[in-house]
Amino acid sequence: MRKYILLFSLLGVVLPVMVKLPLIYGKTSLLNREELLETVEFGSGQYQINFLFDPSEESQLLPAARQKQIQTIQNKLIDSPQNGTLYLKLGKLLKAEGKEDEAQKSFIYAVEYLKDKTEKEALNLAESLIEIGTENAIKEAIRLLASLLLKEPGLTDAYLRLAEAYSRNKEFDKAIIVLNQLTKQEPSNAEAFFQKAFVTINRAFFLGLMNFFSDIIRVVKNETGEEEVSKIIENLFLETFSKIDIDATRRAVALRPDKYKYQLSLGGTETMFLHYIVILMLKETEGDFTKALKLVSEKSKNILDEAENSLKAAYKLRPSGELNIYYALAMHYMVRDDFTSAQQYCREAIKLRPDLDQPYYSLLTVLSWKQALIDDNIEQFKTTLLNVLLDKGKRGSLNADDYRVLGCTYGSQPRHQFDTAYSYFSKSISLDQENADAHLGLGATLLWQGKLEEAIKEINRAGELQPNYWEIYHNLGIAYILTEKQEKAIAMLGHALELNPQAEDTQKLLNKLTKE
Repeated sequence: MRKYILLFSLLGVVLPVMVKLPLIYGKTSLLNREELLETVEFGSGQYQINFLFDPSEESQLLPAARQKQIQTIQNKLIDSPQNGTLYLKLGKLLKAEGKEDEAQKSFIYAVEYLKDKTEKEALNLAESLIEIGTENAIKEAIRLLASLLLKEPGLTDAYLRLAEAYSRNKEFDKAIIVLNQLTKQEPSNAEAFFQKAFVTINRAFFLGLMNFFSDIIRVVKNETGEEEVSKIIENLFLETFSKIDIDATRRAVALRPDKYKYQLSLGGTETMFLHYIVILMLKETEGDFTKALKLVSEKSKNILDEAENSLKAAYKLRPSGELNIYYALAMHYMVRDDFTSAQQYCREAIKLRPDLDQPYYSLLTVLSWKQALIDDNIEQFKTTLLNVLLDKGKRGSLNADDYRVLGCTYGSQPRHQFDTAYSYFSKSISLDQENADAHLGLGATLLWQGKLEEAIKEINRAGELQPNYWEIYHNLGIAYILTEKQEKAIAMLGHALELNPQAEDTQKLLNKLTKE
């Protein structure tokens, strides 16, 4: 049986609003070496932190059990290197391990080895395409499943996967039509009712948010004030929840309470997600995060109270090792301006599963709201970021992006620690050789260390991977200034400005060079 991403399948499992925090310093345009290097860019310096809800069976395995399964499949692939079904299973396990790049490669291999096989394996091929998740892959999965159902109209799993593919493609009405056909054929299929409930949630939220964004933009443009903003918020919640198929939810629980009672008690998550989006949107339009937080909380107190009751019920029903409820409660208390409780649930998740990335990133999300957005204390959050990631390294393992962020943070602090930064950037690249930000950060570190030729090599490598990063050409401009190649420096700085006309340090450097 398939498991379905709770609510968030409309935009993938990662919430589409992520906190991004700059870790960059650059203050002067003087051509003194020290001051010139202060304008060096260490990469985007942005760390995407978020809440990830993943109810897949693979994610619920204990680390040792999951790793044992990975090793078993890898051993089998030695004898059967073209077994697409094994690659599909391996991809799911690697995805649960947080190894997204390796998982994607496995899904691609699965597609390659399943595409010319029998109809029996067509479902695995479709699932692999859905896991890849690109627009073309989803469309190919839809074509494949629709063709399969014409030949085998009684194939239950084909209906479920086709509905999932339509939902991923934002074709919610088509997904519901497919599920209605299935429930008519199989009125006792609990999974079909469960999926139908969440397709209606996804549809309501997607359409509701689109309307919300357009209404907020209109209000801001017309400056019609807080009263209309409050009305828009209330309408959003009322209209969204009224469009959810409650009957399908009840049927799923009645048919399989052992399987769906917990997941549907977790339904308060959808409320938290909506509040999360609304608050960040209001923060962008009003510029006052605390005011936005208070406004949303006050205007939807009853809904928040109901969500809290639902989440507390889910907490009591949680299966062993299940983490989604901790993330949902953390988000809930964050929205209610109770950051102590929000942190508590994230730390409980870390204690329960210190080997996973997501508990740490959820804690960083909570702390970033409090320290960076509400308290406007970026320096405090940088210290927090270092402490959480270093703790993550002690308890579990750091991934390529963790090492990159550590390198960026140590390198860009006022008291630069370049040896430490160099070590972290190098570790990041050893794990992911195509991480442009890590190559750029390593190049910036080498510039500070006076290793100019090595720096230019690393920065150029970043340019091969991400030619549209303006920071690459800014740093190359600095490198060429330091190697006294003025014409090249002018060309690089000019290209940086073409990509980012707002780069003040770059403009000042270029002005200085062209006036000489």
